[in-house]
Amino acid sequence: MNQSRSVLKQLKYSSCVRYLAIGLSDNGNFEFTQKSVGADVEMVNYNTPGMYFTAYNPNGFILNTGVKVIGPCAAFPRFAFSWKMKDALNISEESLSLFFILEPPLEVLIIGKGETKSPVDYQRILNICWKHRLPVEVMSTHHAIGTFNFLNSERRYVAAAVIPPRRLDVYDEADEKATHLLLDRESQQSDEIPLLSPTSTKLLKSSDSKGDVIVSRSPLISCNLPSSTSLSSGSKEKT
Repeated sequence: MNQSRSVLKQLKYSSCVRYLAIGLSDNGNFEFTQKSVGADVEMVNYNTPGMYFTAYNPNGFILNTGVKVIGPCAAFPRFAFSWKMKDALNISEESLSLFFILEPPLEVLIIGKGETKSPVDYQRILNICWKHRLPVEVMSTHHAIGTFNFLNSERRYVAAAVIPPRRLDVYDEADEKATHLLLDRESQQSDEIPLLSPTSTKLLKSSDSKGDVIVSRSPLISCNLPSSTSLSSGSKEKT
């Protein structure tokens, strides 16, 4: 508790902090598609006291306390602020200054730059943090918030500076390759399936003891279905 008060006191006058996220209300224009975080739930003990990210989208983040942080976020083990930052290319010594003034110093700073392919000056960020003897990791926001959740559940004294990604579909090359492979496989399977002719019936009709039941035709069923007359004639020929 004393550590949290000390941090709040030092960050109170920082120009990089726009406002406290605690008590931020929904104005009706802030809707989240519940995108899950990057860490496996079984690896993170969310019962451990602390603050965790639970969802995010291009507008901002949702915390486990129910608080919504609009825009970039500076997160600490037990509280979070809205971080004044446009994009990863604008990260400077001044914008990171709130992480250098903490006592005791952070074990590690995790920076979420947005999407995986978002441009960022890694060397400049490393030089700035090395100057202040602060270990730093720069990664996509999707992985940054998962890493923060995991380390925070382990009671590590960490902080995260994360920027909302502009897109929610693909975040890394592995996911992108997997998506392409699935699409190629689906296209090959669709080519092998016979298409229904415009004149063919798209519904199949069957009957049971309770009456007629209409079911959708499976795309795997051939277009040339045998008629009832052909079936009856075929059975007579066999006899």
